[in-house]
Amino acid sequence: MSITCRRGNVRDIAKLLIADDLELKAESIEFNVGIGHEFWIAVEENRILAVMVLRRRLDAFNILYIRVARSRVGQGIGSSLVQAVLKAHPACEFSVIPFTGTEGFYHKLGFKNVRGWEMCRIT
Repeated sequence: MSITCRRGNVRDIAKLLIADDLELKAESIEFNVGIGHEFWIAVEENRILAVMVLRRRLDAFNILYIRVARSRVGQGIGSSLVQAVLKAHPACEFSVIPFTGTEGFYHKLGFKNVRGWEMCRIT
């Protein structure tokens, strides 16, 4: 089966299933979309396996969070999702305040420590 990483939309919430072990509720996605955040999804067949929520500021994005279904962690889905977003916005800067233990994940994707806890990927 093939996994597709793409920008999500509100219709996806109603028509796709959310993986049981994704630890994310549809209401959370609806809230983020409602306040103007962009969200991206990794989909296999009709099931959302991962979600990334971004806040846009001019030509820069803050990665607010990435969630991957527990049963699929370590399979490259989160990395593929981040790479799809980077490819879609090649001229933008990305920043994140990583959760403890995820710093290596972001380093592998080209993020560098810049100040305090914040990491950035500048094109």
